[in-house]
Amino acid sequence: MPSSRCSFIASVGGGRGRQRRFSHRSSRGAVHPARWRRLPPTSPRSLVALLDRTLVRLNENVPGDTLLSALNGDATVSAKALVGTGLVNNTAALHGSLPVGTAALGRALLGAVLLAHGKEENERVQIEFRGDGPLRTVVSIADSDGRARGYLGDPLVHLPVTDAGKLDVGRAIGRGFLTVVRSHPSWSVPYRGITQIVSGEVADDILHYLVYSEQMPSALALGVFLKEGEVAAAGGYLVQMLPGASEATMQHVEKNVLRLNALGSPTQLVRDGFTPQAMLEQLLEGMDMHMVGESKPCYACTCSRSKVERLLTLLPHDEVMSVLREQQQFEGTCEFCGATYRISANEAAAIANRARNAGDAEGDESRSE
Repeated sequence: MPSSRCSFIASVGGGRGRQRRFSHRSSRGAVHPARWRRLPPTSPRSLVALLDRTLVRLNENVPGDTLLSALNGDATVSAKALVGTGLVNNTAALHGSLPVGTAALGRALLGAVLLAHGKEENERVQIEFRGDGPLRTVVSIADSDGRARGYLGDPLVHLPVTDAGKLDVGRAIGRGFLTVVRSHPSWSVPYRGITQIVSGEVADDILHYLVYSEQMPSALALGVFLKEGEVAAAGGYLVQMLPGASEATMQHVEKNVLRLNALGSPTQLVRDGFTPQAMLEQLLEGMDMHMVGESKPCYACTCSRSKVERLLTLLPHDEVMSVLREQQQFEGTCEFCGATYRISANEAAAIANRARNAGDAEGDESRSE
């Protein structure tokens, strides 16, 4: 089974605790950072996640959410279009995020789904913003089948709208770095690209990465529209020039993109009834378009009790024992979906002891060599 990035909140007793970072290394060799934050068992954030979890549709496509992809006649232009209103609405309910966080994470999820579509089976794309704004971190992950998940450093950030009346996503993310990671179970090392955040508006930054890191001329638009705090529309599109595209082809695509932009933003198009196919027909108008792919995006989490147990083995033995003396159990809450896993003191101690004994045995073997 392919391993995946795990991020959990570990509740280890009352009071204000330290933060601890460590890495979980999969059997394939890729390093997956995992963050454990010490929070009281009754953390409001944990309760919100648990309550909202019952209101969303995990691992299930919301009717109307669709991604379509197409090529032009000579296969030198790739276009993808997505309606993901249900996906983003589920995400907002799951994380209990306020509007600016919903917009930021929603855009990042849409971007990850667009980038992952058409890749190898089981390939994943992870987009991670780390900025100095109040959101701190925005993480989104999607695979080639449209299964996506993500989280925010702080979903409860509230900021006033801009002078133009828009959600101030750029300020919420701030300055920092965008990291894009492509991984596959068969790869020994994932592909990783890092660029500076140019605006914090998400689409601008992903586009900057595509053009300057992957050297692919592209056009990208992402949008999340909220009405009275609820996600009313979400969608986007991505157009990329493939090897062999002529200057004339690029100019034709540019005209098509500008014409679609004139009709409205992605969310305006969705509200006006544009389907992904209608967007593609505009983007590849006059270019002998033919469809090549379809996916039904959904919010899907890969967390499990076994992953919590595996991460437990990476903590220092003394720290695990201290936790169990304080709390009589070990608890982890998934940051992606809010699921909580509780391991009894006896089970946790047995897991930690096995990990310590295995480590001691490996050390003895290396010394004997």
